Amino acid sequence: MALRLTAEQKGWIAHAIANGPRDQTNLDIATTFDTTEKTVRNIRNSMDTRRSSEPKKIGPPPKITVEIEEAVEYILAYHPYLYQDEISDFIDECFHVRLHQTTISKLLKRLEIT
Repeated sequence: MALRLTAEQKGWIAHAIANGPRDQTNLDIATTFDTTEKTVRNIRNSMDTRRSSEPKKIGPPPKITVEIEEAVEYILAYHPYLYQDEISDFIDECFHVRLHQTTISKLLKRLEIT
């Protein structure tokens, strides 16, 4: 069983990954630092900024943009008693986006407006 690496050792390996030659393999780095190839691969994967920790979104992009959210918050600050269908009409008039009542309900819940 391999020994646990200290934070300093992991930092050295990360530095070698980031600043080493492009053709340097995980095995080369593992040999240099007397650790396993799997450990180097795990450190490389944790550094990889191209990978996202969030799952990939499936489906069409959301219809509600940040601007729509801000507009809804703004209009409700001045007209707090609007019905959801009136909010939907407001969004349609301003942004030319038609939203279902359920979408408006989810938006209000996300904005913590009840």
